[in-house]
This record gives sequence, structure tokens and C-alpha cells, in this order.
Amino acid sequence: MISILLIDDEAGLLEVARLFLERDGEIEVTPAESAQQGLDLMVGHRFDAIVCDYDMPGMSGIDLLKTLRSHDNMIPIIIFTGKGNEDVVIEALNNGADFYLQKGDDPRQKFEELYQRIHEAVIRQQAREIIAGSEKKYRALMEYAPIAIMSTDSSGLITDMNSMLLDLLGIGPGAEVKKTNILTYPPLVKSGISADFEHCLNYGEGGTFEHYYVNKRGKKIYLRYRIKPVRDTGKNITGLLAALEDFTEWKAMEESLKQANKKLSLLSSVTRHDIMNQLTILMGSLELMKNDRMDASMRDYIRKEELAAERIKNQIHFNKDYQDIGVHSPEWQNLKSTINKALMTINLGRISLKIDLPDIEVYANPLFEKVFFNLVNNSARSGGNVSAITISTRQDKGGSTILYEDDGAGVEEDEKELIFEREYGKLIGYGLFVSREILSITDITIRETGEPDKGVRFEIFIPEGRSRKVQGKKRSSRVT
Repeated sequence: MISILLIDDEAGLLEVARLFLERDGEIEVTPAESAQQGLDLMVGHRFDAIVCDYDMPGMSGIDLLKTLRSHDNMIPIIIFTGKGNEDVVIEALNNGADFYLQKGDDPRQKFEELYQRIHEAVIRQQAREIIAGSEKKYRALMEYAPIAIMSTDSSGLITDMNSMLLDLLGIGPGAEVKKTNILTYPPLVKSGISADFEHCLNYGEGGTFEHYYVNKRGKKIYLRYRIKPVRDTGKNITGLLAALEDFTEWKAMEESLKQANKKLSLLSSVTRHDIMNQLTILMGSLELMKNDRMDASMRDYIRKEELAAERIKNQIHFNKDYQDIGVHSPEWQNLKSTINKALMTINLGRISLKIDLPDIEVYANPLFEKVFFNLVNNSARSGGNVSAITISTRQDKGGSTILYEDDGAGVEEDEKELIFEREYGKLIGYGLFVSREILSITDITIRETGEPDKGVRFEIFIPEGRSRKVQGKKRSSRVT
């Protein structure tokens, strides 16, 4: 049902018009004999359109039109009057009337035409409201987007953008934005970023690019941005769409990882060199000890020592992989699978093992499994009569913790930090020192919190964002 406010100072015309417009049951007419009475009726009622005479006592139809439009009231208004000169028509349309319709000698024809104009005006208004709603949603999406967004015309002038773009590029608000040309904006020209936009405008070749630049506030920013040309129906380039992301923190993290990897690589090289020197002395001495007069038991001891030395040699070759830490980026690893792989080369003997873990993945260095190899190997070889090992997890504030526990001799209170130092405890200390370094690359920490004589308890804390539920067989190995 379309609700119409019909304003005319002729009471008879109001009645005839009402009867004609309401005859099909699609329009409901509310009559008013003056513009002021019409304004009063609008206070408590919502109308879909207004049909108004031009020449009325007090307030004319044009005055009513001006009043409503000055208050941003965009209700459809049809001027329906006997005045037919050109100036009246122009004045009505210039002030925001939707239609101008002149009364005539054939009432049926005029009322039928008015009927059609009412429907047209209402449909047009509904379309405008839909467009306005879409524009509002569009602006909301633009403003709440987590990245900077902009569009330009064919010359490179910015035509639309969100507030994040203003902050990212250091552009001021208002008129300054409309004057900014992405092809000549000094910070972007100096960095070479403008060249990517210009190439896209000239050749229609968009893409994803990365560059450093320094904005007007002197801040150095690393940008990752995607540019796409906009074309008209004739395939002509009319402008650009671009999404820009501040990648500065990610690049800083990447640089920190590289530095950490360099340190670990140096550690591996120095440690391997020192151990290999000592191993060469050991194996040479064992070779010199062997002779024909040696009894069988002594030969058996030397054979065992040589076997142990060979195992150490193999372990050193494995440690050489530490030098590749700086090459390989952290990745998501299934926690259960990682621990199972770490256990494959360890003979636990009579030690029982209980693993109670959720199906999660941890974002860590590819040598993550070596951490658990070191822990289990230490328990099996140097834990002091260990009979049981338990690996579990718990939720903590700001993340989760992997708990590694055994029932061996434990660690004395004054040694809980010393065991993570490089030179402490020979075999045990070396493995724990490297384990802490491997974990620290992705901000994972490890500490020992067990009670002496009751076994060790290593707590591996994983910050929030560094673990997630298992994603399935197909998953990305990189943080996105």
C-alpha cells in the first residue's frame, strides 16, 4: 500500500482525486487543504510521496518543497497544478520536485497520469534508498577493513580511500586527499612505489608488490600492496584499485629470526669443531692402545669404547644440520607426530612412556623434534633410575604449556638454570642449551620446575598464536 499526502486548497478536487487514486486499492490518500496542514500531518505519519498544488494561500507548493529539502527530507514530491508556464516548471524541478504535472480539461487522463507518476516516484525513491544503504555498507567495509584501500582515476588522482590509507601514507584529511596524485606523491615517487602504479595505468598489468618507503612524518614503512586496473565497458583503463598493507612488523620479525639463526649456526659450527677435535684424540688413543698381547676382556672394552665414539661421531654429523636453521623458516608441526619421530631412535628399555596430548600443531623451528629427543635421551641415559616418563599439556594465561616429567633424580634448586648453559653438564647441558635456542626462535620458552629427588619437570610454554588445532592433511606450513 502506497501512502500519499495530497495537498490542495480546493476541497472538491481533493475528494475527486482521492476517490480516483484509491479505486484500485494500491494507494491510500490523506488530504490536506494547506501546505501547513500537510506539514502538521507529516509529524505523526510516514508518507511515501506528496502530491501538492503550486498556488495556495500562505505557503505555496514551491515553498513547501524548499522547506522539506532544506531539512534533507527527500520524500518524492509531485507538483500537480493548473499553472503551466515554463518558469514554474523550472523552479519546481530545480528545487527538487520529482515530477511536474499540469491539471487539464480531461480529468480521467490527468488522474491516470498522476497515478503513474506516483508509482514511478515511489519506485525511484526505493531505488535511491537501496543505493544509499549499499553505499553505507560499502563505507563501513572500507573503514573497518584491516588494510588501507584506495581508488584513483586514470590520471592517478585519489578518488576514494579509507582512514587507514591516510594514516599509512601520512596524507592529511579533506581537500588535501583529493589533490593527492599517487603518481607524483613525493614519498612514493622516491621509493619507486609510484612506478608500479604508473605501469599498471599504462599497461593494465596489476600485481602484488613490496617496497620500503618513508612517509611525510619520517616513519620508515615496509609496504606490501596489490594493484588492479579498473576498466569501462570498452576495456579502457579508467583508474586503479589498490590495497596496501603495513608489513613493517613482519619484516622486523623476519630480520630477528635471521639474526637468531646466525647465532645458532655459529654455535653449531664452534661446538662441532671442539667435539671433533676431542673425538679425534679419543679414537687415536684407542687405536694406539690395541696390541697382540691385550687380553680378550680389554679388547672387548676397547670395542665398546670405539662403538661409543662412533655414535658420538654420528651425533656430531647430525648436529651439522643446526647450521641450516637460518635457512629453514618456522612451520606448523603436529605435536604428536613430532614427539613420535623424536622417539624413533631412542631405546627406552624398561622405562614406561605416557603421552597425553591434544590434537594441536605448534609453530616452531623445523628442529622442534630435537627438543624432545634431548629430553627423552637425557632421562634414559642420565636421569637416575628413571622408570616412567609423562608428556602432557595444560592451558595457561596467554598460551599453553607442554609438561615433560620423569620420576628420576631430578634437578637441584641451584642447578635449574645452569643446566641450560652450554658448558654445564657436558652431554646433558649441551642438549638443553640448544633446545632452549631452538624454541626461542618462535618465542617458546622452557624451564625446569621439578622437585629434587622426585624427577624432572620441564615446562615448555607456547604463547597464544603459536599453537592451533590440527587443520587436516592439507595445510600451510607458514604463518599467514
